[in-house]
Amino acid sequence: MNGISIKAILISSIFGFVLMLVLIMVLGALYPLLFSGGTAADFEQSWFSMLALAAPVAAGYLAARLAPAQPVLHGALSPFLNVVWGLIAMTFLVPATAFTAAILVANIALGALGGYLYSTTGKH
Repeated sequence: MNGISIKAILISSIFGFVLMLVLIMVLGALYPLLFSGGTAADFEQSWFSMLALAAPVAAGYLAARLAPAQPVLHGALSPFLNVVWGLIAMTFLVPATAFTAAILVANIALGALGGYLYSTTGKH
């Protein structure tokens, strides 16, 4: 664990979690306007809801920017709150399916992608 910035992970995790909630609310509100007759269930099952997965990429980028080293690792650890919330939701609120588990894994992979994008920009 040497070289891991807890501060960078916590800040980016909170940022990513809030951004995900905002994106889901905004996209969920826009869905019925853009796709007439759309319901909340239709939104959850649509590709449009997957746009909220931009949050882990942004969180990973932020974590990599804040961390002094290992940008991809910090990016992968940045969606910590999203994954914890997802595990709680799968345990108590929604049925655990392969799709919901894949979303949790996608959060980690997309966070790592954000860290990788930061490392390839040459600003580190």
